Amino acid sequence: MTINNANDINKLECRDKDYSVSVSGVAGLSLRIYPNGKKEYYLRYSHPHIEGKRPRMMLGKIEEISLHEVKYKAEAILNTVAKGSDPKAIQQKEQTNKYTHLKNATFSDIDPCRQIRIHKLGRF
Repeated sequence: MTINNANDINKLECRDKDYSVSVSGVAGLSLRIYPNGKKEYYLRYSHPHIEGKRPRMMLGKIEEISLHEVKYKAEAILNTVAKGSDPKAIQQKEQTNKYTHLKNATFSDIDPCRQIRIHKLGRF
């Protein structure tokens, strides 16, 4: 079975074990269905630098991203791979850089409203 539209996604049912269903239109794009009902989009692609490696990248949950958006996102990732870049490494680097400004921060730098809340509660 392949997924062609949103109605196909709604027809998918939970099983005892998680399973994947491919999404038509983009090579390597699939929807993974878990026993608890959670559904997530994944993209498998050939690693640009390591022969035979096919990493899997989570693109989002069905509640967060539409089928059309996930196809567009997957095509953009596959274009990045075609240019010789590893999108998973880029994603991990962006995630690391997201918190670098907090590396040497104090708690009051991270949560400036804390002092206001403490003062309002009379614990100051």
